[in-house]
Amino acid sequence: MTEILIQIEEEGVTQRVNCYHIDRREHVCANCKHFHQNYTKVKHTNIFKQLFIPVNSGFCVFPRIKDRKPSDTCGKWEDKAE
Repeated sequence: MTEILIQIEEEGVTQRVNCYHIDRREHVCANCKHFHQNYTKVKHTNIFKQLFIPVNSGFCVFPRIKDRKPSDTCGKWEDKAE
């Protein structure tokens, strides 16, 4: 996992956002078939009516629902590509 700092400037306001790149081969929740990513809706833009971006949280549904971060891992991990 690689951390990337992005600086966004919009309407005179500057925001710094930490983004994470998770490689497809990493055995972390983001790559598990049981993980469901959470998203947040951002304001309307002139390009998109609705824009959803992933946040640093989600949930696992196996064997029961529990909160997870995309970078977490556990013994129940299964490749979502299979």
